[in-house]
Amino acid sequence: MDDRLDVNSLYGGSIKKKQSDAVKTKKYTPSDDDLETSSSIYKLLKANRFLQKELTELGEKLQTEQLKNSKLEKLIQSNNLQLI
Repeated sequence: MDDRLDVNSLYGGSIKKKQSDAVKTKKYTPSDDDLETSSSIYKLLKANRFLQKELTELGEKLQTEQLKNSKLEKLIQSNNLQLI
């Protein structure tokens, strides 16, 4: 049974693992950085991402409200001209 050919050997090769798959990278932790500082920085960055997202959403809402205001102002001005 061991002398059977598999599909890859029929085409002149076999499955080889990439060298990069075999090498596992480890997370770098500087020696002067303690876990308390790391968690504080993580919390700060997480809060910053949340605030940036909230700022973006509020900016979009502001633009839509400004567009509505300009449309309403134009409507009011056109109605005032028709009344005179």
